[in-house]
Amino acid sequence: MQTWTDPLDPDPGDPIAVVAEVIRDRGLANSTIAIEKRFLGVKYVEALKSLLPGVTLVDAEEILWQLRMVKCEEERRRLREAGTMIWF
Repeated sequence: MQTWTDPLDPDPGDPIAVVAEVIRDRGLANSTIAIEKRFLGVKYVEALKSLLPGVTLVDAEEILWQLRMVKCEEERRRLREAGTMIWF
């Protein structure tokens, strides 16, 4: 989760509270949810656990990294194109 303040946009509130609300709205308040603990941070994980006591949070970092290695043809084309560009 990335947060920042944009002076042109109103304060969206607590991002974890928004995530928890969406999870409840989708009927997932008693489900297992995959997260990347290393990138989410302890503060946010603990907040989610507090707001969603029926949710089981599991670290899915390993499987997500494996999935990121799978590229469709369009992704491969874009990577090849990016590799031909020279940046100075």
